[in-house]
Amino acid sequence: MTTSTIRATGGRYYVNDTEVILTAQEGKLVTLLLNAHGDIVGPDVILKAIWGLEWYDNYSDKRMILSLVHRANYKLGRHIALRRGVGYYIGKQTGRVCDLTLHQTVYNR
Repeated sequence: MTTSTIRATGGRYYVNDTEVILTAQEGKLVTLLLNAHGDIVGPDVILKAIWGLEWYDNYSDKRMILSLVHRANYKLGRHIALRRGVGYYIGKQTGRVCDLTLHQTVYNR
C-alpha cells in the first residue's frame, strides 16, 4: 500500500506532487486539519475557523460543515477521515482532540 503526502505551500495544495484546486473555504479546512497534525478537529473549531461562527449544534451548522468536508475530501482523494461523533483529521490519528486555539492559524490569515 502506498501512502500519499498532502501539503500546502503558498495557498496551493498538493497530493503527492499533483496540485489540487480548492476553494478558499476548502483550503482553510485542509490547512486547519494539516496544522492539527493528526489531532481530531471538532465541528466547533471548524465552524469558528472557517466562518467565524459559534457552534450551536443545529442542523444547518452540521450540513454546512459536512458539505465542505465532503467537497474537500473528494478533491483530495479521500484523505480526510472521520471519528464519528468527535470530528475530522488528516494523517495518522493521535486520538487527541484539538482545542479552539487552533482555529487562529487559519482564521486570522
